[in-house]
Amino acid sequence: METLYNAKQDFLTNCYTRDSITPYLDKLMAEHKAYNTVFSIILLDVDHFKPFNDKYGHLYGDEVLKYFSSSIRLGLADTESTVFRFGGDEFIVVLPEKNEKDTYKIAVDLQSTLKGRPFLLAGKLLKMSFSGGIASCATDGDSPDKIIASADKAMYVSKKRGRGRTTVYSRIWLDRIRAMATALVILLVIAAIAAFSVLLSKGSLQKSLESFKSLKSFKSFKSFKSLSSIKFSNPFKAVGASIKASGTVKINLKSGSVINGRIVKESPNEIEVSLALDKGEGSLTIKKSNIKSIERE
Repeated sequence: METLYNAKQDFLTNCYTRDSITPYLDKLMAEHKAYNTVFSIILLDVDHFKPFNDKYGHLYGDEVLKYFSSSIRLGLADTESTVFRFGGDEFIVVLPEKNEKDTYKIAVDLQSTLKGRPFLLAGKLLKMSFSGGIASCATDGDSPDKIIASADKAMYVSKKRGRGRTTVYSRIWLDRIRAMATALVILLVIAAIAAFSVLLSKGSLQKSLESFKSLKSFKSFKSFKSLSSIKFSNPFKAVGASIKASGTVKINLKSGSVINGRIVKESPNEIEVSLALDKGEGSLTIKKSNIKSIERE
């Protein structure tokens, strides 16, 4: 484009300088208003550049910027674009005839290209990335300054979200609404679980648990579960001829558990024991093959 014919280029990165951006965007904006064409920009900020620059010095920092800009241009080799050095470690890529969706895909590819070309420093490979912000003439401003400001805000959102990513300015509020909706759903689920727990604590489950806890001589829940499969040998000699005699008996199980109750029914293979509970009586059927002994109270 003739607007950039005599434009200055940055001596370090060979990108166009900042003072060339506004005239170039003015030209694209005029075409947008006259012919309804579109263009978008990506504002790129090198991640963690300042700590790197402070640690290794400006000479290494300059090498990083040169490597970064060359990687960006490599990633844009097949795309109509113009790269400007906006200042320090910030660059602006202008993409004529690209909407937000197309521009976002390009930004993702650029990030991939950059991460695939680590910077070699003192024998070590340092992975590079950028925080990006995208703005479009169609939705994010009617002047170069406003479009750049929108891209800048989107770029800072990328930084706050952890860097190494690109944010589209027009989607910032939509993303926030989705995040708020997700948080609300999580809170509702937690509240529902809490309410359900309260109902359970007041309902039949709690009563059943209280009745279970009141079973005399039960040592553990595991012992309770094992009662349905208790198998007895024939330990009734110590009790006498009649198991169904009145009165409370002490039943010693082979598992080590002890049950106190009154035998109310007997069959060849099992007995039914009446148990005293806090809230009335309950009965339990026990297989004879697992009784160790029965003692009268």
